[in-house]
Amino acid sequence: MPVLTPQQRSTLETAVKQARKIAETGAINALHGLAVDNPEPYPHMKPEQRALRNSLRNKARLLGDLLPEKGTQNIKNLAYELAYET
Repeated sequence: MPVLTPQQRSTLETAVKQARKIAETGAINALHGLAVDNPEPYPHMKPEQRALRNSLRNKARLLGDLLPEKGTQNIKNLAYELAYET
């Protein structure tokens, strides 16, 4: 397999950075859609969605995302896990 030229490496690096941003944005949007960051689930959510939401909130806490007494759940580490590990 031939070695990449400096221009090809630069192009690959740019593409990888862009893909990372897109993957993380998609993960955050999916987590927002399930109200993982909200203190309360959306009223229209089905029991299966609520169970998934609760398990994702637990996973976020295991990954080190803080859960303040009042306010929104931090989902930075969970979004990273979802975007890059899954």
